[in-house]
Amino acid sequence: MKLSALFDPQAQERVRQAVQTVERQTAAEVVPVVVARSGSYPQAVWRAATLGALTGSVLVTLLLRLVDVWGLPWEFWLLAPPLVGAGIGLSATHLSPFLSRLFLSDEELAVQVRERAEHAFLTEEVFATNQRVGMLIFVSLFERQVVVLGDRGIASRVPPSRWQQIANAVGQGIRQGRAVEALVEGIYQCAQLLVEAGLAVQPGDTNELADRLRLSER
Repeated sequence: MKLSALFDPQAQERVRQAVQTVERQTAAEVVPVVVARSGSYPQAVWRAATLGALTGSVLVTLLLRLVDVWGLPWEFWLLAPPLVGAGIGLSATHLSPFLSRLFLSDEELAVQVRERAEHAFLTEEVFATNQRVGMLIFVSLFERQVVVLGDRGIASRVPPSRWQQIANAVGQGIRQGRAVEALVEGIYQCAQLLVEAGLAVQPGDTNELADRLRLSER
């Protein structure tokens, strides 16, 4: 499903309203970003292809031990099974995100999502606030992972473990098929945490970063 379908205009408006609520209550500038995936993961494709090739060869070897097959040259039995198996493995990773994730470690996914989140922090200019109170909420759907990054003015008051609790809750919602609701709930939870940390809205605060949801299919 495309992001524009999952986060339709109504869903995007819900996210925008949640961001506005946070910014009315706190000094933070919230930037929500949702991407379809954080990496292309070619290693998953080749791992699936390799497993498919090995599986094809093993199955045909077992078949030939059980059944006498005539009429085909030995080259066919040598080349066709691994090629067909590799093709099935390649196709499976392209057609099924679930199968593709099976060929990736949790560490590989986490590292890629973190790198993409840090890149988004820079490209979306989350750092460009007067009091350094920008906050990125980064959601990567393929990996089903969430990263919350606060600029210096926020990171100095809220430990990473507190943000991780919110990120884990949003990630769990994504795995349950509640991506929109989980993101909105996570944004509201950020407001409560920021107020508890003493980052309540101050007189003269202005809206320095756009409240809209940023979407990327890549």
